[in-house]
Amino acid sequence: MDANSPLWRPATIDNLIEAAKRWTQALGAEARLRDLSAGRLRQYLIGRLKTCAATTVTLDLHLLRAFFSWCVREGLLESSPAGSLRGPRLPQRPIRVMDHHEQSRILHVASGIGGAALEVLIVLAIETGLRQRTLLSLQWSHVDLEQGWLNIPGQYLKSGRQLRIPLSESALAILREWGGKQLREGHLFPWERKRCGEKWLQACRRAGVKGLRFHDLRKTFLTRCRERGVQMEVAMALSDHQDLRTVLRCYRAVSDDDLLRGVGRLKALAQDGL
Repeated sequence: MDANSPLWRPATIDNLIEAAKRWTQALGAEARLRDLSAGRLRQYLIGRLKTCAATTVTLDLHLLRAFFSWCVREGLLESSPAGSLRGPRLPQRPIRVMDHHEQSRILHVASGIGGAALEVLIVLAIETGLRQRTLLSLQWSHVDLEQGWLNIPGQYLKSGRQLRIPLSESALAILREWGGKQLREGHLFPWERKRCGEKWLQACRRAGVKGLRFHDLRKTFLTRCRERGVQMEVAMALSDHQDLRTVLRCYRAVSDDDLLRGVGRLKALAQDGL
């Protein structure tokens, strides 16, 4: 592949390697390139939508297109089976946002599953809106506990751009408390994505929370930014969002609390302790 193409940034190459493993597992290790039809690829993408965000599936689709286009250029195929996948509207999963009761229950059980590290990871995800991959890549050298900022190199971000963002009071407090007990060397969190996902699912099950993925914490961040009156552009900059359509869906999502607030019942429920 052309290493000079802007498509092949380090983060994209990492995504391609991970995607190739998924393709091999889902489509069959013995499958030949010429056997992969558009219909088969579409079924694979629809299956992916059951376990991950639509934006993640879109990235997978882009990688499939790029890979098969390369196969055509190299003479391995006459035409790309992914070419006909352009334009179809894949079904989108309804927006799922963590509410404060779910947050309390999950954080209550987190330390018993993954130690303090899992609790810190979840708080950072809620308070920063950063992707799981970025959070797991964080090193102590990226954290400025004195000034309260994160300085993240572009290689750890989907956008490829260096990101410097302030930490919220909650995120800064838990990092300072946890950091005081650490050597503050190397990575903040000790897990790969698969292991982290297992711990997250275990925490959700133990807390009795259903249908909530780790990526939904990113949507939760956007929703809470809107509730605090944070400008959309600021929320996008803080969480390294680039797709305005995705942000609009999350930023404008209406929660049950919004509906209760709209009819004046939220305050009454709070006073009743509900």
